[in-house]
Amino acid sequence: MSCNSAKKMGNPQLAVRPAEDNLLEWHFVLHSLPADTPYHKGCYHGKIIFPPQYPHAPPAIIMVTPSGRLEVGTRLCLSMTDFHPESWNPAWSVETILVGLLSFFISDTEKGYGAMSESMAKREKHAEESLAFNAASAEFRTLFPEFVDGAPTPASAQEPQEAEVALEQVLHKAEDQIETTPNEVDKDTAEGEANDTEKQTGTLKGEPVKESGSSDAATKSTLPNSTEGHIGDEEQSVITSENRDNAPPVGDGDSEDDQMRCWICHDTTVEEPLIQPCACRGSMSGVHASCVEQWIQHHRRNALNDEAPRCSVCHQPYCGQEQRPGVARFMRYVCRDAAIKAIRTIVLVILLILYLDVAQPGTSLRIRVAVISIFGSVALYKLVVLTVSLPPHRPPPRNPRVRYFFINDYKQLALHIAETFAAIIILFVWFCFGNLSWQYLLPPCIGILIPISRVLCARGPSVDCLRNMACFIAGFLCFPLLLLRALALLVVREPARIVHPLDAGPHIVIAIAAMPLCVIFKHNNIPVAILWISHSAILAAGIFEIFIVKKLQWRMGTAWWFLLQIAALAAYLANTLCLFTTGFGENDEAAAYVLIISACWLMMVCGLVLRINWEICVGYYRAWQNRNGTFVLQVPSENNPSAAINPSPSSQFAPV
Repeated sequence: MSCNSAKKMGNPQLAVRPAEDNLLEWHFVLHSLPADTPYHKGCYHGKIIFPPQYPHAPPAIIMVTPSGRLEVGTRLCLSMTDFHPESWNPAWSVETILVGLLSFFISDTEKGYGAMSESMAKREKHAEESLAFNAASAEFRTLFPEFVDGAPTPASAQEPQEAEVALEQVLHKAEDQIETTPNEVDKDTAEGEANDTEKQTGTLKGEPVKESGSSDAATKSTLPNSTEGHIGDEEQSVITSENRDNAPPVGDGDSEDDQMRCWICHDTTVEEPLIQPCACRGSMSGVHASCVEQWIQHHRRNALNDEAPRCSVCHQPYCGQEQRPGVARFMRYVCRDAAIKAIRTIVLVILLILYLDVAQPGTSLRIRVAVISIFGSVALYKLVVLTVSLPPHRPPPRNPRVRYFFINDYKQLALHIAETFAAIIILFVWFCFGNLSWQYLLPPCIGILIPISRVLCARGPSVDCLRNMACFIAGFLCFPLLLLRALALLVVREPARIVHPLDAGPHIVIAIAAMPLCVIFKHNNIPVAILWISHSAILAAGIFEIFIVKKLQWRMGTAWWFLLQIAALAAYLANTLCLFTTGFGENDEAAAYVLIISACWLMMVCGLVLRINWEICVGYYRAWQNRNGTFVLQVPSENNPSAAINPSPSSQFAPV
């Protein structure tokens, strides 16, 4: 039986099939939409990309067919997608996700990343052209041949059992292609079973949402609460889901459809017994302890609060023990992260200095070629990473060789962006001061325009693309003036924060003032040394007041962290770009004095910033503990079967 056998959905406006070459990628079609919408004549193709941790982690949704409502080729921001893993519920099925997407799609009130607001005429035009657009795709023709010719109609007349058998055959054939852990469930097997066992009831713009053909009607779910850009009130009115507590009772187990199964992994095997750790009843009350523990572990990594582990449906707290890492492990994590960033910074600085040295006249040709080759290789790697990974929120490329350079981690991608632009700015500053010729500045500047153009021209070449590129180049060249303008506006709008002695404003002004002093008096260290020594005395007085006197109310906030970054930049500028030969000390001694004074000043700034924002630091530590802790579910025993259902306050949450 072909892998094109459709998975029957309860909603007649949906059709879903797995990709032939990737079980983590499922394709869907939205069709037969309400007549009072501009999408009535449309047939919209999209993809659901499941992560390796599914069902503990949410999938990504990407539209393929232009509609004027949702961006194509961009991961959509919905509360049941990987944009918001903190709100994900592993009980949600593919049908639950697509019904929510369908409600978001036909609604004009919901906004979010990936949403568009083109005119109704353009949306109707996209709808009329959707069939021809889809037919041009070989993948769509293979997966959904019934939608290629004529108007879209419901997909298959197959019996649900035949469709399920076909899907199971496909999943078994590719079993060796997906790497799993002992407690992780094959995503698509779970999804295939979930579509047979889970059902949704509701109304979509007057269109009834029919029940699935499977005889197991026990699986129900609820959608997340409304937030801007996510499943909202209109979707809640569209989708009426029953709570798991009201689910019909489980059958006697004589048939496969009546078997009790884990509501997370949907496995019916008896290798691990099912338990009822919460107040849920019905066929979805049974769950594996290992599945619950994995779900809690994945959920905690993205949780927004520090609440006790609880069921995602009935919200009953789970009974068990949680072990959280201590201060020693946290300090190792912080030190390791800081060391990695420091090493990357040092390597970048060394490469830039070597690049500057070989750009000077009189350098040996062999050394120049070697250094430029190393610098060029590192620069080329970063440019390829940025070109492949930008713009953000896009799916990974299909080519495995190109996918090697793809970075989906936002923190890592932001680090690459920061390092690249810092290098460009340093090279540009050297060029402005006459230390670097234009022949050595031009290649990096041309290279950085490639990922920038990919971001600014995401929809292809156009007049808007050229306008955006021109604005970006002008903004980069006028960056100092724009920074001064932003500071002036800040002074005008919030003058109290700039002059308040207990806020970060005056200290930021001093840190910024140190940079032009280093540039203007780049051979004499007396001006910047006096400034730093005076400011260090003020910082020391502030630290003394906070620890000893404790009378003043210092204003904590993110501005202090901005002060720390500006201070580090000023210290770096003074010790690398300036050549102090007079002032305090002579020749090499002058540079040594600047190094010592700047280090002491930077340490004082760090001490004051950390002490004022200590509560924020503690909150960060608690959040890190919460993300890296392990929870062990208390399995009810035969003597006390209700221990995990109605936990006592003393045993409900016991961190070690």
